[in-house]
Amino acid sequence: MVGVAGALFVFALAGLGSGGRRRERQPAESRADRSGRVGPAGAVPSSSMLLARCFFLAVGLSVGLPLVPLLPARTGPALAALAAGLGFLAPDLILARRARRRHRRIVAALPDSLDLLATVLGAGRTTGAAFGAVARWGRGPLAEEFGLVARRIEAGIPNEQGLALLRERIGGPEIAAFTSGVERSLRLGSPLSEEMRRQASELRVRRRRLIVEQASRAAPKIQLVIALVLVPAVLLLVVAVLVANADRLIGAAFGSG
Repeated sequence: MVGVAGALFVFALAGLGSGGRRRERQPAESRADRSGRVGPAGAVPSSSMLLARCFFLAVGLSVGLPLVPLLPARTGPALAALAAGLGFLAPDLILARRARRRHRRIVAALPDSLDLLATVLGAGRTTGAAFGAVARWGRGPLAEEFGLVARRIEAGIPNEQGLALLRERIGGPEIAAFTSGVERSLRLGSPLSEEMRRQASELRVRRRRLIVEQASRAAPKIQLVIALVLVPAVLLLVVAVLVANADRLIGAAFGSG
């Protein structure tokens, strides 16, 4: 297993070097599309993922193999295989966690960005220029995505393709509703600024409702913690006091009798 991990590590290094040479020959805009921010999960070059998997696989083996002689015959190899498997899957789990955190940041920044987008569109700017203005004034991953869409639209692609790119890269129902509303307004000729303000208001209402639901679900969890942790701890303290003073209590009871 160590030999396999080493071979995969060497293969990943070779792929990483060749991938770097290929990226040097690509234009700047093409490299930006492969920078690791593509898609809901955040795309990462395959060579980098393979290198990370091999590294964590080696870490898992280094943790699991020394435990094999110390455990029973069947448990030791199973534990080593489990450690190796967890190490191999660790980069995917880390990437998925980062993608979820990034998506939450995008959704949290969406209402304010829509208000700003409505203001710029109400001033008479085009769709591409409005996306570019929000990208310049904003911060975070949503501003970066808006900036990419603005550059694509200014380069000549239709607005619908730019919105489809945004929907594909970010994903989620919030972005899908936003892009669908913009496409509908562009198709029907209705004011985009009003559509943006309406969506921003709906997102804030939905966010408040979600916070209330999370708070309502927190109360039973707190009660469960109190019932399973605090109450037994108090009872153990009472029992300990009773046991420590058992002779006095028994003496007082028989003496009074």
